[in-house]
Amino acid sequence: MCWPLPGWPLTFNGEVPEPYMDEIFHVPQAQRYCRGDFAHWDPK
Repeated sequence: MCWPLPGWPLTFNGEVPEPYMDEIFHVPQAQRYCRGDFAHWDPK
């Protein structure tokens, strides 16, 4: 059932190769979240 999943990101990135809207601004917030810093909020 999971065999088609590995190719899915390639298909999606082929259709939308550039960052969508404000994705770039979410990277620092996601990095803080992954480090466990849940108290910081980025207002962007």
